[in-house]
Amino acid sequence: MPSYVNDKLLVPFDEDMFDGKHRLSTSDFNDIYPEFLKNTKYDNKYYSIPFSKSVQILYYNKHLLNKYHLSVPHDWHDFQKMRHKLPHNVVLVSCNKSLAPEYTALSKAAGTYPVNAALKANITDQASYEAANTLATLAKQKAITLPKGNYGDQLFKDGKAVFYIGSSTVIANMRGAHFKWSTAPLPMFHNHQATTIGGNNIVMFNSATPQQRQGAWAFISYLISERGNLQWTQATGYLPIRKSVAASKPYHNFLQQYPYYQAGITSLQFASQTPAFNGYETFYQLEKQMLQKIVTKHVDIRQQLQILQNKTINILKKIIHNKNNRDVN
Repeated sequence: MPSYVNDKLLVPFDEDMFDGKHRLSTSDFNDIYPEFLKNTKYDNKYYSIPFSKSVQILYYNKHLLNKYHLSVPHDWHDFQKMRHKLPHNVVLVSCNKSLAPEYTALSKAAGTYPVNAALKANITDQASYEAANTLATLAKQKAITLPKGNYGDQLFKDGKAVFYIGSSTVIANMRGAHFKWSTAPLPMFHNHQATTIGGNNIVMFNSATPQQRQGAWAFISYLISERGNLQWTQATGYLPIRKSVAASKPYHNFLQQYPYYQAGITSLQFASQTPAFNGYETFYQLEKQMLQKIVTKHVDIRQQLQILQNKTINILKKIIHNKNNRDVN
């Protein structure tokens, strides 16, 4: 989003959100989970609205757990203890190709974000090292397996993996699995739990006419209303963006009928997301590349973290420089 704003492609929602015909009341605004709102604001204006949100969770195959006398892990290090109990042709943990969500969650649980809200890079901190080193160790011991493509859910759905770490949105794809399965929040790390938020926000492009903007906001205001959000959540499996919806009786009934969605709701207590900043896309690609090197080529971890730290600092310096130029002008 920040790059769209800097390229002057978007219009902010503030006027409609707080002053228009379909404005949000204070109670409506406060009802939205605060963590979902963190990346919607840029330059003190709301350029996006949270909508289809998800978190990283743990999927597990009940049949394989019973067969090999395993249990849902309490801590990430439990994965290491489980690997030797399995034959070589059974995958313990199937992951997606990008390990950035896992790395961010582990870093947060250990005490820091790779890039924090103040846009300070902490990639060479000890917490970041321990997160990266844990993933590298698990990969080396074949406790985690990366897919040939981008996503590892198919390996789990085919019954070839005991666990899968991925988005809570994948639940809908798992319903056709031929074995009993369920979900749980991600394990603890350094005695703390953490997970990352994914999904999409709604933005409005400045090419829309005033009438189109009014109509679009009227529709958006319905989508994020209690009624609209409940309907969307039950139909799609995305997480509620409103606390009142998550606590409502209809949603409680929904969870009783489909209990595997409970892990996502539980995870909201400790979920977070990387701050949005101009240049985040570049940072994210560099982060993914670094993690791929660490887990597949077994390169020096501290050296790779230092390289990413230096590149990230340069990205963040450009943000500060551009902001100072805007303030002067």
